[in-house]
Amino acid sequence: MNYRHGFHAGNFADVVKHTVLLQLLDYLQQKASPYCFIDTHAGDGCYDLTALPTQKTLEAEQGIYRLLMMKPHPEMLEQYLAIACKEQNYLGSPLLAAQCSRPIDRIILNEKHPESYLALKKNVQGYTNVAVHERDAYEFLPALLPPKEKRGLVLIDPAFEDKQEMQHLIACLTQCMRRWPQGLYLIWLPIVGRNDYKVRDLTHIGFEKYLTIEFYIKTPSIDAPGLIGCSLLLINPPWQIETQLHPLLDYLWQVLHKDQASTWSIKVHTDSKIK
Repeated sequence: MNYRHGFHAGNFADVVKHTVLLQLLDYLQQKASPYCFIDTHAGDGCYDLTALPTQKTLEAEQGIYRLLMMKPHPEMLEQYLAIACKEQNYLGSPLLAAQCSRPIDRIILNEKHPESYLALKKNVQGYTNVAVHERDAYEFLPALLPPKEKRGLVLIDPAFEDKQEMQHLIACLTQCMRRWPQGLYLIWLPIVGRNDYKVRDLTHIGFEKYLTIEFYIKTPSIDAPGLIGCSLLLINPPWQIETQLHPLLDYLWQVLHKDQASTWSIKVHTDSKIK
């Protein structure tokens, strides 16, 4: 409950997560029927990059600002760069999703931190297709599934302050897969030194198909301080989405990595021991 994303807004992990997110939302909009987007740990929704929290860490300097300095930009980043950072404000996943959505699409946001919840409600005012909740994420999510639209995307992006976070996440995902096994789920995990949260800890739940991304800006080391990379687990990835994401992630790594010995990867897996 102490975590505030303002200290990390616009960092390299945000860039990776949000560019992948927009690719998935674009995929959902290729069909005329509505979809539902659910964000379980939504945060404030919008962050002032000139405010004290962001200025204290300067993580945006090595993330969104570094990316903006690289010109010309690849076409695949145009949408993200056009909306993600305006007038020193960085948009988080709730506002990115809201700005990209159609009136027929439904967006459900959840944020438990009381101050972030109030900021989120203020930041999404005016979007008639957005609902905001203040609940425990892992109780909130299974209760919503399956959504009435029958198709959509769930983003799970915890702060990982709680030492039991992975256990809570595993229990929640197990329920979700029973209720809505065909849904798209995007889960973000931090990599801090060698004490990273392993995607494989989640895969024993059982998925017919899933995609994993590992993105390092520094070489893994026990002594490496702070966030050195991030992982993404995408359950039920759209057909050939990896071919779209590969050049995107490769470009981002070329721009954002700090250590030439670091690396990134994307892999599609099938049948993780379905129960």
